[in-house]
Formats: sequence, C-alpha cells, structure tokens
Amino acid sequence: MIALIEGEICLRLHSLSEATSAALSAHKQELCLDIQTQLSDSAVAALSAHQGKLSLIGGLNVLSEAAAAALSAHQGELLLEGLTELSEAAASALSAYQGDLHLYSLTELSEGAAAALSAHQGGLYLDGLTELSEAAASALSAHQGDLHLYSLTELSQGAAAALSAHQGELLLEGLTELSEAAASALSAHHGELILEGLTEVSDGAAVALAKHTGKITLRLYPLDYRSQLELRMRSARAGNCAV
Repeated sequence: MIALIEGEICLRLHSLSEATSAALSAHKQELCLDIQTQLSDSAVAALSAHQGKLSLIGGLNVLSEAAAAALSAHQGELLLEGLTELSEAAASALSAYQGDLHLYSLTELSEGAAAALSAHQGGLYLDGLTELSEAAASALSAHQGDLHLYSLTELSQGAAAALSAHQGELLLEGLTELSEAAASALSAHHGELILEGLTEVSDGAAVALAKHTGKITLRLYPLDYRSQLELRMRSARAGNCAV
C-alpha cells in the first residue's frame, strides 16, 4: 500500500528488510530513506529496482561491491548521502550507473576510486571532499559530465592543471582565493567554470582567468568589486583576443 502513495516518501527506520525494500521499490516517485543500521546487499538490490530519485541518507556508510553493482542498475537520480568510504572495487561497480550520482559524505577519495568513478556517465557530485591529490584530480579529469567539488578550500597548481583537462561543468565553489598559477592552469578548462566562493581575485589571476573560453560564474561581494573584476577580465580578453 505504501507504494501507492502519491508524492515523495521519506522514512526514518531502524532497519529495512529485503521484503520491505521490494515493496518500497514499487513507489513511482522520490524515495528518501534514513536507515539507522547497515542495509544488507539483498535489501539494496531490492531498492535498486525503484525508478525515480532515490536518497539513502543512512544505511550505507560502506558500500560493498555487490551493493554497488546492484545500485548501478537504478534508473533515476541517486543520492548516497551516508556513504563515508568507497573502495576501488565498489567505485568500479558503481561507475556503471547512468545518471546524476551524489556522494556528499565522502571526505577523501583514493586515486584508484577516482579513476573508477571517472568512467561514470552523468553528473558526479563529490561535494564532501575537503582535499584532492594531484593524482586523484588527474583521474577525475577524465570524467565527462558535470563535476562538483564544493568543499575543496585549497587547490594546488598541479591539481588545477589536472582538472583543467575535464570537459564539462566544473564547480569549485569552496575556493575563497585562487593563486595566479592555479588560475592560469584552470583557464585551459573547457566548459563552465563555477567559482562562486571567491572573495577576492588578484589582477594577475583575473588576467589568467580571462583566457578561459567558456562561461565563468562568479559571485563576489561587494558588487562594485565584482564589476571591477569583470571589467579587468573583459579588458584582458580584448587584449589577448581570447574570445
């Protein structure tokens, strides 16, 4: 009967059996589950049959390879908000999923797992990552689709150069400042570049960013500073014939 309810279903449960998971999977709209104990692979497999947005806030702190393989068949947006660990094997299995993949709670990612996830087709939202090695950045750059790294507060020149090879929307909203070297590296990126967290940009970095040929989204305060920056970027672009 639950599956017949119209609209979003959000449940907080201590545990979830395979049978209940199968019943919930028949729901035709968004399914949001906060499970207090680890979900079994069989329960995950049953939930993967759900068609629509699936949010697992709890119940999957660690993802087994079998559970990842089951979820890769899910049709609809997938949010694994409680996932704090991801092995290379699980990442490889999960990469077969096609759609927007949200892994908000991952705070670190190995080079192997990053390389595996780069094969994923769809938006990749790694907004919990607080640091990213140059090797992992290089691996992620092969991903084709939106790449969100919201929580990165620092970006080395090497990591910036690696990410510049990414093709698609690149969100680095956690950065509040950007060195001229990193800005120069990012200018080679093809696709929209979102740097809404920047609070100040040097003239040198502005000139470097002006060489970026795609859309750059900034949100600088105060607004008069933003206007001055945009004017410097336009002037730099005109001088360098970048657009």
